[in-house]
Amino acid sequence: MGKKGIPPEILKKLQQELLDILLEFDRICKKYNIRYYLSDGTLLGAVRHQGFIPWDDDVDIEIFRPEYERFREVAKKEWDEHGRYYFQDSTTDADYNWPYGKFRKAGTRGVRPNQKGMLKRDGIFMDVLVVDVMPSTRPVQSIMYFLTTVARKILWAPIGWRILQNPFEKAGFFLLHLIPRNAALALHHWVSGWYRGKETEWIGIFNTASISKHGYAYRSEWYKDVREVSFEGHMLPIPVGADGILKTKYYDYWVLPPEEERYGNSDLAYIEFSDGTIWQRDEESRGKI
Repeated sequence: MGKKGIPPEILKKLQQELLDILLEFDRICKKYNIRYYLSDGTLLGAVRHQGFIPWDDDVDIEIFRPEYERFREVAKKEWDEHGRYYFQDSTTDADYNWPYGKFRKAGTRGVRPNQKGMLKRDGIFMDVLVVDVMPSTRPVQSIMYFLTTVARKILWAPIGWRILQNPFEKAGFFLLHLIPRNAALALHHWVSGWYRGKETEWIGIFNTASISKHGYAYRSEWYKDVREVSFEGHMLPIPVGADGILKTKYYDYWVLPPEEERYGNSDLAYIEFSDGTIWQRDEESRGKI
């Protein structure tokens, strides 16, 4: 593991907490017949390592918007405010500024740099990323991605204008942070829903900045069905077209990154585990998977 990563003993504890969260999410989705897929580094880990990438420190899943809405309603029934787990997104927490959700474990904390104190509930989490339908025409795809990126920049602005050092960037994000949160969320929801309910050859992931030079659009056929694979000894769902998805995101995904780049992407700066153990990062870092 790279020097900038979480220490091995802490990483192991974090991965166990993340696995508990993922398995609880899976249990409820199977109970209510809600389809979801392992995503990003979690998908790569499932295919390449049959579990976590050894140095990975987060969990991501993807879920189509209709199923996301169903899960959000199910969460209200399954977990109350005193439960062991809880679902958090912009509809459940007025301080939460992202266009996707997080499924968290109560009694823990997982805080990213510069975000301490922003949320009343900040337990260790997995990202619940929303999948939307896109048109087949590249120009409209690009417009959708651009406008949802603008919305995300506005939502990030309350952090950005405080932490950025470049005076021009700082000023720009200061102005953006004056735009109401609800306006940015409404813009993101409106644009991502242009093709909602339609069937096309493409789907889009508008939750975060694209991690691939190939872009943010993926073939719908890759998500037409699921197959289960072993992840840390548990059978969990991945898209039937996982190979195409992984090649788009990671190119030759069977090749491991150089050893010095083997550390996670979550950027957690402060972790409090369910057993009361606390770990705090000495420096902010970013890694590759």
